[in-house]
Amino acid sequence: MEKDNRQSNIDLNTGQLILAGQNGHSRALFDSFKGGFEPRVGFAWTPGQKLVVRGAFGIVQYMEGTGKNLRLTQNPPFNFEGRRVFDATTGPGTAATGFGDITPQVNGGPGTLYRIFAPDLRPQLTKQWNVFVERQISNSVSAQVGYVGSRSTHMVVPFDFNQPLPGTGPPSTWAPIDQRRPLYTKNPSIGVTSGTNSIGVGAYDALQASLRQRPTEGLEFIASYTYSKALSDNVGYYGVGWSQTAGQGYYYLDSYHPLKDYGPSPYDMKHNVSLAGNYELPLGKGRKVGSDWSGVTNALLGGWNLNTIVSFHTGLPLTPYDGAGQSLQATRSLERPNRVCDGNISGAGVNDAWVDINCFVHAPIGQFGDSGVGILRGPRYFNWDLGLSKNFALDDKRYFTLRIEAFNVLNHPNFAIQAGSMDISNPATFGRIQNTFSAPRIVELVAKFTYD
Repeated sequence: MEKDNRQSNIDLNTGQLILAGQNGHSRALFDSFKGGFEPRVGFAWTPGQKLVVRGAFGIVQYMEGTGKNLRLTQNPPFNFEGRRVFDATTGPGTAATGFGDITPQVNGGPGTLYRIFAPDLRPQLTKQWNVFVERQISNSVSAQVGYVGSRSTHMVVPFDFNQPLPGTGPPSTWAPIDQRRPLYTKNPSIGVTSGTNSIGVGAYDALQASLRQRPTEGLEFIASYTYSKALSDNVGYYGVGWSQTAGQGYYYLDSYHPLKDYGPSPYDMKHNVSLAGNYELPLGKGRKVGSDWSGVTNALLGGWNLNTIVSFHTGLPLTPYDGAGQSLQATRSLERPNRVCDGNISGAGVNDAWVDINCFVHAPIGQFGDSGVGILRGPRYFNWDLGLSKNFALDDKRYFTLRIEAFNVLNHPNFAIQAGSMDISNPATFGRIQNTFSAPRIVELVAKFTYD
């Protein structure tokens, strides 16, 4: 709700503007949801001294934020969009003029662009479950393996409530786009809409395994492996960031058939491996070698600790799209082509195309392509971070820490095939690497003083 009721929505049945708190409408302009039942249950069973079985099930709900630009406060009559362009010919603006020279109703403006909340908007519902078996291998080492799953419904997604419908007869005879919008006959001033709906779905299944050693003779580590599959029909309001993954657009390709976008999520990683560890080098006072060291020798060579994180995962999903706009249905998403063969290219190098453009063709005019989301895979990811540290004790309660850390210590490039590299209407860049996921090697020197 807005404290002074300065927000409005569109009635999808009449196409008319409705105001918060007026004419029987609620201040929120969508119905309250009161079905928030969220049980949790878990168990643990020890069939043997060194074996334990654990499991759990729970339901969680969460109302995702939608960003300021999609809130109902951005609708008229309380807000309009406009602009004032400054360049070498106009000179700069002045504080005396302020916003007085803003030109309203440009780039959509209140005459065509409206934010709409679905009247039955509600929080998402996610059911989560897991079962794990953990085994003690030695006094310091244990291993576990298990299954993790979840199913999500009613996820909050961006949605165009006024996407044009296809026409009748040959596409060359179709009515103009705006006249094919479902709200046109009710309110022709409404064009494209930035809507908020709660119809998204998702699924996750994973085999997870780990091996852990607790601190023993200066060494501790945890090694993990996940074999998983993540599916969804939308990337959500905030997507996956970076524009470095070639996923589908933020809105549905076809608002009338959302499940056309159901497939591997942009963050789906089939194989994911990680290793994190710390090791006290056995050199110096109180350690295996040089336990009697003192003075300068121990200060320079003794008491060093090594830590590391190594991570690897297989490539992220890629979604080819077609910027030619073949559907004539003004989708707010990225249109997709027809797929005529697989498209994968094995053994591609950094300067090569990773996807065969000949496997994708423009869909016929007036139709959506049949190519799905996440049908291909980008380059794999590998990273190694390394650190070396030492404490210099002044007394029992005070010490200095010196540490050197190297992120991406090998200076290894992790290549990315980003969204702009999967447009079949741009053959020069299609399927080619134009960016990286990770930064070059970064080295940090750290000095810290700790006292009690």
